[in-house]
Amino acid sequence: MNTLVLIDKDETLVDVCTEQTTDSRINEVVQRARKQGVRIGLHSDSPLRSLTDIQLRLGMDGPTVAELGTVVSISPGAEPVYAVGEELRKFLYHLRYDLVGLADAESADIWLGDVVENRLVARFGETGRRIIGVNTRRRSSCLGFCWYTGEKGELIPDTTLLERAESWIKSKSERSQLRVLTNFQHGVLAIHAAEASKRLGTDCVRIHVPDSRIVMIGNALVDYCGKGVTHAAVGNADADYKGRADYVSVGYYTTGVVDILERILRGEL
Repeated sequence: MNTLVLIDKDETLVDVCTEQTTDSRINEVVQRARKQGVRIGLHSDSPLRSLTDIQLRLGMDGPTVAELGTVVSISPGAEPVYAVGEELRKFLYHLRYDLVGLADAESADIWLGDVVENRLVARFGETGRRIIGVNTRRRSSCLGFCWYTGEKGELIPDTTLLERAESWIKSKSERSQLRVLTNFQHGVLAIHAAEASKRLGTDCVRIHVPDSRIVMIGNALVDYCGKGVTHAAVGNADADYKGRADYVSVGYYTTGVVDILERILRGEL
């Protein structure tokens, strides 16, 4: 049976603060995995295009599972399949325009595109600017950011604006249709189909890549994909995920991923 490794991105493969890998050995171990027939892909809440860029840069040839299991590409650049219906995908796609409308109503600046890249490279002006960012790379979900600029031009989560955005979105649809995730620490509002989950995406991969043993490397309970999947945790993972993992690395972020991959290649996991 072939081995297929799926890796979470944020706080597992990369440090979310820099969006960069933290151990240069990752490229070399990925190449050795390919030679041994172990396919490696990414499994994240991020949009497909962003994940594909990372996979191509690191030489990964496995599936890409994006947007919390709702968008799956069996190999980098392949035409995706969707795990939610077209009507709901269109609804989620158009929620971005509701967030733009909220920005107008709140007299906030609006950022469109890859909001993470904007955050990392932008330089900010006066203190107190309010910003709503919308990631327009998404195909079957909606992701918004609510921030204001601090005294040094840094971005600070705007909890009041985030609460208003959450209420605004929930008023647009039946609650049962949506899974709304609010992260006040980072000022993030993620809206998915109610059935979205990493388990959903993993089940989709199983259909298209049968007869494969799947290993999931993650850092949080959302990365748990159910029975029949081998789970490994990086050292910075939360206690709940560590408690369900078959193996826990002492290495944080990319260093932990490298350790886990080495164990897989040696047949120890």
